[in-house]
Amino acid sequence: MNPEVARSYDYCRRVARQRAKNFYYSFLLLSTQQRSGMCAIYAFMRYCDDLSDEPGATRAPIERWRCQLEEALEGRFSGHPVWP
Repeated sequence: MNPEVARSYDYCRRVARQRAKNFYYSFLLLSTQQRSGMCAIYAFMRYCDDLSDEPGATRAPIERWRCQLEEALEGRFSGHPVWP
């Protein structure tokens, strides 16, 4: 596995372990590949949720995140640890 992808998965696993609480333990029943995928999905969605839940949240950070997602889908990664 590419080292950047491995670092991204490690970050996502840490987020899931620290923030998902009970969900994380259900991920342990999955294969390693499935668990990595679920942790990545959880970390991505958690960040989306945190952006919108912050007091005084505006659309600007959400719009930046959407743009970063579009760039990531095109293979250009922003440097956020969720992206490889």
